[in-house]
Amino acid sequence: MVRKEIHCHMIAYNVVRCVMFASALRFKLCLSRLSFTDAMQTVEEFAASLRLGSGATLSSGAICWR
Repeated sequence: MVRKEIHCHMIAYNVVRCVMFASALRFKLCLSRLSFTDAMQTVEEFAASLRLGSGATLSSGAICWR
């Protein structure tokens, strides 16, 4: 059970890092200038909006509301 939890944390870490990398490429930024904490909060907010079905979309690196 502990292994599964560690594995899930590693997957979540890699998802956040992938979002950061995609944002850095899209906006031509140095990856070291992006904050892991801010990226994690953005991913968490987007995931929460998906769970609620509020109509949020991820567009141009930020959460946009329809």
